[in-house]
Formats: sequence, C-alpha cells, structure tokens
Amino acid sequence: MTHNFPLDLASVEVPSING
Repeated sequence: MTHNFPLDLASVEVPSING
C-alpha cells in the first residue's frame, strides 16, 4: 500500500484488480 512505486498508483485507480 506504498506510493513508492507507480504500480501502486494504478492499483488506486483500479482497485478492482486487487480483488
């Protein structure tokens, strides 16, 4: 849940991917 990586930003944009 760290915003250190750009991938996290994508996760925030598409939380659906997390499950």
